[in-house]
Amino acid sequence: MQKNIATLAILLLLYGCSKKDSTPSGINIDGGTSGPSNTWLSTISAPTQADSTFTVIHFNSDHSVAQIIQTEYAFGAGYFGEDTTYITATLPVYQGGRLVSIETTPDTTAATGTVAAAFDYTTAGALQRIRYNPGTSSYTYDSVTTGAGGLLSASYHFALNTAGTAMTEQYFENYTWDGKKDLQSILVNNIDPSNGSVSSLTVTYTYDGFYNPYKTVKDLPFMFGQLGDIVPLLSASNPLGSTLVGYSSANNYSYQYNPNNLPASQNLQILQSGSIKQSTFVYFKYTN
Repeated sequence: MQKNIATLAILLLLYGCSKKDSTPSGINIDGGTSGPSNTWLSTISAPTQADSTFTVIHFNSDHSVAQIIQTEYAFGAGYFGEDTTYITATLPVYQGGRLVSIETTPDTTAATGTVAAAFDYTTAGALQRIRYNPGTSSYTYDSVTTGAGGLLSASYHFALNTAGTAMTEQYFENYTWDGKKDLQSILVNNIDPSNGSVSSLTVTYTYDGFYNPYKTVKDLPFMFGQLGDIVPLLSASNPLGSTLVGYSSANNYSYQYNPNNLPASQNLQILQSGSIKQSTFVYFKYTN
């Protein structure tokens, strides 16, 4: 559920421009939290032994996202064991101040790409549904509801059945938040398609109380994956730990902070049965 969203890109940074007609208002299913004024996350890097990723965020004049260039270096992953590089440009599309779609392309100079996600809203302007890979055989969508304070309360994930003829519900999630607008728990309810039975598991979170870098830029978390993967990025603060209740599995996080109380680096440790199975560092830079 929590995928390590760190990604690396090379600084060839040919500038793209997002399609928008007005300053975005931002998708508000997280209580409207943000970071310190006049500070925006601009780069994310995560080197590992197997691969390295680098993400660079380009902005419009109002500091909405114009383009994200994401490059992954995979060491020894080529056919003859050579290193390989994968580049993806992400282009948000806005209409009427709302994020309506996210397009991706391997061409960093392209003005358009393939629609990876599309956003549907109610007549009142609330987020209603996120559709992924529309018009393809891998089409799925998340239907969302909000509760008190406009906080995300539940989501329902649907996908095409094996015959590709109808959408079926695969799982649904329930969310709880605290008064600081940090996600406290996710109840994941998996549905067995053969008989409709439901099995559940719970993930809980603790936080550091400092600014979340992904919240310094409007709509940024939604540009890093599907809802089930990015919900923890909607919290106001940074996680110190996440625990899969009833299992010997947990993630621990530690940080170094800059003078604005934003993380300069994050160390993620994945634990199983009390032992560290993986340790990853992520580095953040900001623009003012």
